[in-house]
Amino acid sequence: MIIKRPPNREAIRLYREILRGCKQFHWCNEKGEPWSRVLKESARNEFEQAREERVMVVGVAAPYGSIAPAAVAGSMTRVVFLHFGADIVLFAGVRFCLLRLQDPLLVAKMLVVGRQCLNDTLYKYDTTNAKISEKIETTRNRK
Repeated sequence: MIIKRPPNREAIRLYREILRGCKQFHWCNEKGEPWSRVLKESARNEFEQAREERVMVVGVAAPYGSIAPAAVAGSMTRVVFLHFGADIVLFAGVRFCLLRLQDPLLVAKMLVVGRQCLNDTLYKYDTTNAKISEKIETTRNRK
């Protein structure tokens, strides 16, 4: 069972900034495709794959208000009490649910790494572009 969450505003903001940054790469690659289009398609694919990134969580299916046995709760790293229908597995007389959830820590890590990569790329692009412009100006004014 997949539980849907509302869209992550930070992810949408990062995606839009990536699209704005892609516009700066106007030249073509060896196949004749503009790099801006290639980078946009790559960013879209990365975000689609990240949307499907899930972590398997095992939960104890218990009636509302009941407490899971201490032995079961102690043996699992993560216990989720569920009060709705899901994929239920019976193991050693205890009902377990299998869920695929987005891990907030994983999402945060992907956003931080993506933001850092974008900032580094745009910084390097801007510094290289400034050096090229400076070189053009110095050679143009040389006599």
